[in-house]
Amino acid sequence: SFTPSGGYGIIDVKVDSASIVPVKTGYTFLNVTDNHTISAEFARLIGVNNKSALTDNKLENRVVKVWGKVKTANDTPPATSTSFTINDGSYTAGVIVNVNGAALPSGFDTGKIVVITGVLNANKTIQAQTVEVF
Repeated sequence: SFTPSGGYGIIDVKVDSASIVPVKTGYTFLNVTDNHTISAEFARLIGVNNKSALTDNKLENRVVKVWGKVKTANDTPPATSTSFTINDGSYTAGVIVNVNGAALPSGFDTGKIVVITGVLNANKTIQAQTVEVF
């Protein structure tokens, strides 16, 4: 498993020099019959609002922390949602958050305030590493 220090997030995980997509906080080797390498790259978190996440191209492929109210979820939370949209109240367009591989916490639901840490992709979607509900 990979645990960044406070104020940092995981920006990339490589297995045998190939990036794992989506970035995860751990990796399990199965049926090991040969040598393998694994590495994790960390970067300082950048706290941004939805407007910055959607409009600032310098944030692409960076580890960001965003927050807002859960606007929509594509499935019944918390067990099987694979993405949801948040709105921070100051910017009407929502940020889409993918949670493949990240656990949704107890209490996650539309209308709840969440803080997401993850990598902001070029398509303006955040690949979540952590989701906190408040």
